[in-house]
Amino acid sequence: MVPMKDGQGEEKRARAKADGKLQRGPAGHQEVGCGTLSIYDAEDERLRTIRLARMPEPKKATLKGTLGAELTAILAQRPDLLVTKLADGAKDNWESLTELDPPSPQVVDFFHSAEHLQAALSVA
Repeated sequence: MVPMKDGQGEEKRARAKADGKLQRGPAGHQEVGCGTLSIYDAEDERLRTIRLARMPEPKKATLKGTLGAELTAILAQRPDLLVTKLADGAKDNWESLTELDPPSPQVVDFFHSAEHLQAALSVA
């Protein structure tokens, strides 16, 4: 989440309070999307990483489209590569990754997994 230059955080928070809405999260901020494509050799040495980021837009459409196009271009040159898709737990990320060819293993990143595991352990 990043503060927007004209985010009007205080005004948005006051308007939400006046409307009787729950005030959660940082008012005047928006989510920034980022992603990477990394290529490793057979010895697990990283050979290359493509880093992408986009400022706020609905459903991270441009970011997801660019990631998909980059993956398609890489696999056109190297169809033998094994693909693993890694993301946090956001539902829209998984919907997008599932649509990307080729079908491949999907992994939730360690920090989000640990966060959810901690929440479950706290309940237990």
